[in-house]
Amino acid sequence: MQTIWHKLVAELEAGRRVFLALVIESTRGSPGTPACALLVTEAGEQSGTIGGGSMEQSLFQLARDALQKGRYATRVSRLEHRDTGRNDASGLICGGSQTNLLAEIDPSRLAMAKQVAECFRNDRAGVLSIAADSWSFEADRQSSRSVWMEQADEWRVHLSTRNRKRVAIFGGGHCGAALARQMVRLGFAVVLLEPRTDLFTLDGVKEITIIHTDTFAAGAAQVNYPEITFVVVLTPSAKQDIDALSGILRHPFPFIGVMGSRAKISMIRESIREIGFGDEYWQRITAPVGLPVASDTPEEIAVSVAAQVLNESRRLGMR
Repeated sequence: MQTIWHKLVAELEAGRRVFLALVIESTRGSPGTPACALLVTEAGEQSGTIGGGSMEQSLFQLARDALQKGRYATRVSRLEHRDTGRNDASGLICGGSQTNLLAEIDPSRLAMAKQVAECFRNDRAGVLSIAADSWSFEADRQSSRSVWMEQADEWRVHLSTRNRKRVAIFGGGHCGAALARQMVRLGFAVVLLEPRTDLFTLDGVKEITIIHTDTFAAGAAQVNYPEITFVVVLTPSAKQDIDALSGILRHPFPFIGVMGSRAKISMIRESIREIGFGDEYWQRITAPVGLPVASDTPEEIAVSVAAQVLNESRRLGMR
């Protein structure tokens, strides 16, 4: 979303209009999920996706036509992913449905768009509200949802600028850096905590907040929104894993994953018990972290851990 709003602002600054499609809600089977977005420029450039396939091809053509003709009325459209024989058929047959906000945005919205983009860029709370004929933005407004629609006398769509898909990675070695890159590609806000300042593994790792702390334990208190942030511990040693957990377990993280062999995990469990964290704390820990995919390389490990984070975030309703 941050990339889309950066592009949107650049187009408006150049005096050009853009077309925005935003998924508001969806049902099981839908390829488009809430908060997915697609941006189309006057030049026909496309950023993002709302699900792909023939549905997206049709929407792209609609956007091009709207930008050529102008005066496209902001609307909400529900699409069924099956052959209904009606205008609400998306062209897909995967089942489910999705509701999209469709809007043409012109340069008169530039000031507000800049506010929204700035909040996305700095991971600050705020809520953009869009109705058929009005836009408004409330900076610093907190929300427990990413996107939602209200319907009273008229519909109104709300989009939160705070990313609710969040992960904090303790350790910036090969596995930590690979996981950070993977989670960014999945649309997560990523914080990586690492005392070392000279790691080549972090070179070129973009769109990540890197926090250098004196110890891993001290880093836990520096993670924003701990109540919705998933934690994965990938430090260089069992001793440092224990140090990290001694800080992490003092905060309300909904998921705490630790990588390691059975022997290493057993030693970590005994060690955190010795420093005062009983079995009720261990119940909060998933160890070893990652789905069993016979992973060996950092990139493979990153995929297995990312898959488990996705599963758990959906199960806990954190997306």
